[in-house]
Amino acid sequence: EKNYELNVTAGGEQYHTYIIDGKLNVEGVPAGADVYIDGLNKGKTPMTIDVLGEHNVRIEKDPETYYDYSERIAVAPFGEANVSYTLRKRPPKLYGMAMATWSPSGSVGGFVGICRRFGAYARFSGGIGHGVFMLDGNNGQAGYTPDYNTGVFGTGIYKKDGHAYGAFTAGFMARCHKFIYAYIGAGYASYAQRYVLDESNMAGFESNISYEDEVFPYGCQGVALDLGAIFKWKALLVSCGYTTMFGESYPDGAHHSEFYIGIGFSIHKNKDKR
Repeated sequence: EKNYELNVTAGGEQYHTYIIDGKLNVEGVPAGADVYIDGLNKGKTPMTIDVLGEHNVRIEKDPETYYDYSERIAVAPFGEANVSYTLRKRPPKLYGMAMATWSPSGSVGGFVGICRRFGAYARFSGGIGHGVFMLDGNNGQAGYTPDYNTGVFGTGIYKKDGHAYGAFTAGFMARCHKFIYAYIGAGYASYAQRYVLDESNMAGFESNISYEDEVFPYGCQGVALDLGAIFKWKALLVSCGYTTMFGESYPDGAHHSEFYIGIGFSIHKNKDKR
């Protein structure tokens, strides 16, 4: 029962409208979800809306992250009904990842991975055009023993010209956020700085000494530690990482580290089980 005050005057016809709707209160977790009543969007939670009779209520927020919630409700005239929901999260999608990587030092490579909440990856990288260096103690050339400490490679008959580099690492990945993944791993890497003959500076050196066209006076090889992060936006992947080497070096302390960036794409399979 509901009472209304009615004012009338003599003569003619008068029409009066009286609202007999009830109230529907909708709230839950997470807030800010969209409320659909019989398929029509009525706003975001928390909210109160005037309705009457039986209706289908659906709560939805970010379909990529949450399952929706549905309920059939009945609101009596002048009555009040409540819908309280908790949206369940969907399992993260299983993403396959492929990227090309590049380092300012000139190394290029590739990255492949697969990850849901956790996953694994593998990465390889190499110096452009100079192959992969393997340290074997033969850092000079016939008839002449280069000395790294004399500076002859930087200012003498040799000039610096790129490097030989190779690395392979593998390890674990983790989903830190909807758009951010991190990885850490280890593997093997080798590095050597390449120098070539600078013929303009050959005058004055003994002609009976035979010089190699190229030498690798210093380098290192051994265990490599690799870590980085990946930012994902839709199918686009952008990454940055860091690799450092530990192990045998010539001369001592000639270790090598590289920062690198990557760009690529992802594909996914959604594990959509309710």
